[in-house]
Amino acid sequence: MKRLPAIIAIVLNAANGFALAAEPSEFQDIVRALEAQVPELASEYEIKPDIQPEQRHLRRYTEAGNWSVAKEVYVHWYERPKSESDWVLVAFDVAEAPAFAFLKSFAYDRKTKKLTLLDEPPFKPLPAEAFDIDSLGGWRTAYVIDENGNITIAASPAMAITNFTTARWHPDEGKFTLHKRATTLYPHNDDAADDTPEMEEYVKNVIRPNYQRIADNKRWTWVEKKEASDLSLEGAELTYYYTERGLEKIIAEIYGEYYANHVEYYFINSRLSFIHSQLKRYTQSPYDDGFDPKKHTKLEERRWYVKDDVCFRALGPDGKKLSPAEKKKSYLGEHSQGGEYSSYGRILRH
Repeated sequence: MKRLPAIIAIVLNAANGFALAAEPSEFQDIVRALEAQVPELASEYEIKPDIQPEQRHLRRYTEAGNWSVAKEVYVHWYERPKSESDWVLVAFDVAEAPAFAFLKSFAYDRKTKKLTLLDEPPFKPLPAEAFDIDSLGGWRTAYVIDENGNITIAASPAMAITNFTTARWHPDEGKFTLHKRATTLYPHNDDAADDTPEMEEYVKNVIRPNYQRIADNKRWTWVEKKEASDLSLEGAELTYYYTERGLEKIIAEIYGEYYANHVEYYFINSRLSFIHSQLKRYTQSPYDDGFDPKKHTKLEERRWYVKDDVCFRALGPDGKKLSPAEKKKSYLGEHSQGGEYSSYGRILRH
């Protein structure tokens, strides 16, 4: 197996729901024990402790040519108050896509301080029949652990299909619960849907009532907030809204030096149905002296109507329908990258 440079992190912030289960020296003992069982944590890489008030983590670096490369490996300690053992979960990169990581899980005996590798994680991804797309073969499951210890699970039965769920950690109960996030079927550049009279009925009877239901909702089962530095040069703030049905809405605030984009994504049965973008373009940097939002801001609104992950209607800044070619380009971009759907796929992986 290819050895990877790494960043190893453990979240120990009580405000985020994690108790301080170990002193730094004990955590380093855990890391050394992990190195014997996880090849990706090979000791040939330099360990540099980096201690901050809100968290403690270890960093590993390696040189690749003239570039300093750091891959991420997260090690989270999940304390289980009513059990004799805790969980230690390790998610590590396996390729050049840091959004995807495989996961290994261990039981940590607090008395003997021994780690035992578990055959499966302490939660099970939702089975294939829980989704609305038939399995097309063997599942490839990848994991991402965020800064709050929650885990995004990406289960793909085929390259074009990905089912996302989120394992949410409950520290008081010492267990995970699963929330269905979304199912995506990535369209190709030749995929298109005509805006027919039947689609107009679908907008009136399905998309708009669903949008209004979500917009009127004031009670959510769970609201998840994240920051994403890889979506734009100035970063982005993402908020995911869940009910018992699963993911209902995502709000993305994406920032650039000369723009700010507020994007809302709405779902029907965890499938994308509607996107509303409100893009503010600045004629000068907001950081410049004399910047006046009223004088130097231009608002551009766009809307995309979607069924089965294919856009059948797109409205431009003037509220008029885009032509089929313009619709396809704005939604898919070039070679299925750079369009609104590509951005949405990246947001789901966070």
